[in-house]
Amino acid sequence: MRKLLSGAFSIKALAEQEDLIQGHVDMLVKQVGVYASKDEGDDMVVWYNRATWDIIGDLAFGDPFGSLKDAKTHFWVAVVLDMTKAFAYFSVLAKFIGNSWWGKTLKRALVPKRLMENRLRHRQYSHDKLAKLAHSPGSKLCGNFANLGNFADA
Repeated sequence: MRKLLSGAFSIKALAEQEDLIQGHVDMLVKQVGVYASKDEGDDMVVWYNRATWDIIGDLAFGDPFGSLKDAKTHFWVAVVLDMTKAFAYFSVLAKFIGNSWWGKTLKRALVPKRLMENRLRHRQYSHDKLAKLAHSPGSKLCGNFANLGNFADA
């Protein structure tokens, strides 16, 4: 995997992404100027998180999530954060009840329903994003990171 991704992080590939990242930074500064200049201010962690995810979306999929432009966090960010919570549940429960058939069934019953539903939403959204990327050769692909092959059909 490291060798597969190394081209995306070469000096040349990173330099090619500078304008793309600068565009997101400019949008961040603009939006913070609009929303955080009020008397009550705003939560900068949320804005940095939005910028980070928009940059990741643009680099990985050739399409930002629109969190900066829309001034709201994309649903997938919440889903991904829920995935980390679900993973924590599964990891802890696996230590105590194992991974047998009944253990997996019990884990599904013990993990909160919302986390299980978001786990499925995450899987479907990821598949859809990668399928769109893999089947649209004319789309805006960013550097080597997005051109790693057809993952959706793997």
